[in-house]
Amino acid sequence: MREKLKEKLGSRERFKGTFERYGLKAAYKGLPGETLLLVDVQTSSGAEVTDHLWLNLTKGFKELGALYSGDVVAFNARVRPYKKGYAEDWEIDYKLSHPTKVEALHRVPRELENYYITCPSCGHHNVAYLEPERCRRCGYVFEEASLVKSKEPMKLVQKTLL
Repeated sequence: MREKLKEKLGSRERFKGTFERYGLKAAYKGLPGETLLLVDVQTSSGAEVTDHLWLNLTKGFKELGALYSGDVVAFNARVRPYKKGYAEDWEIDYKLSHPTKVEALHRVPRELENYYITCPSCGHHNVAYLEPERCRRCGYVFEEASLVKSKEPMKLVQKTLL
């Protein structure tokens, strides 16, 4: 349990964390939700809050462009409780929700900023710096010859079956 977050329950404060990687979370219907992992999350004054934290990839984070492992971001967020676990084995833990005023405090040097690899199977834009072997959405295995990098921004499009 995140005891230091529990002390701040309900409050809205400024936090900062080091970006580690992007992720996906399952959705009941539609496309999976995009997330990001922050490590060494602290208050703006530098007090340690938690070792890691998953956040939804909101509009504020998307406006920063592609984040690389090691980038430091700052944002305002509210501390909220949530149920952690499954069925009868769940417990209450604490998270940061509704991040706003997102900004990059420090960016690591990069060469492939804003480049995406488009999946020929489903059209999903995979972040190029992660050097994916397969598509994050459909699992299509990329071949060296099929990799086409573009600066086209990532868009989520849901295809419906007729």
